[in-house]
Amino acid sequence: MHKSDSILYAISKSTAKRNHAKNSGKVGEARTNFMLDYLPEDKYIVLSDLLLKDDVITCQIDHLVISAFGIFVIETKNYEGFYVGDNKNKYWYKYLGEERFECLNPIVQNNGHIIFLSKLLKLDKTKFFNVVCVPSNAKLHIKNDGELSRYSNVLTKIIPHKEIIITNVIDILDIIADANDNNPEELRNHINRIKEKY
Repeated sequence: MHKSDSILYAISKSTAKRNHAKNSGKVGEARTNFMLDYLPEDKYIVLSDLLLKDDVITCQIDHLVISAFGIFVIETKNYEGFYVGDNKNKYWYKYLGEERFECLNPIVQNNGHIIFLSKLLKLDKTKFFNVVCVPSNAKLHIKNDGELSRYSNVLTKIIPHKEIIITNVIDILDIIADANDNNPEELRNHINRIKEKY
């Protein structure tokens, strides 16, 4: 194989892997959205695929469930293979057969989203809940895994919270609409429709 051919092959292989990961992620997000649709609309506001910006940072959030009972920040992973780690470690190990790969701990990743949102919304971190959704067939050996949920059980991470800890839900929606950079007009229209019902 010619050198330029091998470079093109490596680039196309890398691109194919990224596209597979992106499409795989979208499948996982769709499954989580399906479950979140069961939340009562008069109590919970579900926003998905947000790209929020402040002056210096951009933060991509898969799902945000906003309610008087707290803000649930949901990261969805469409994992395959066997994962080992701890909720506090920066990295986990993924095993595929004999191969071992290092991957970013999604609980830590999502905690970064919560820190961003806490500053953006000027709310204490105790008003946020970290939820990471994974498929039911993913094999996980994670210590202290209270933030993890299978797609089908994600509502069990939300519905048990009954104490009212947020009273300015409408203000929060406006801040998120102003900070969102992914289809901003579409999200603003969606939020305006929500505000009319809420």
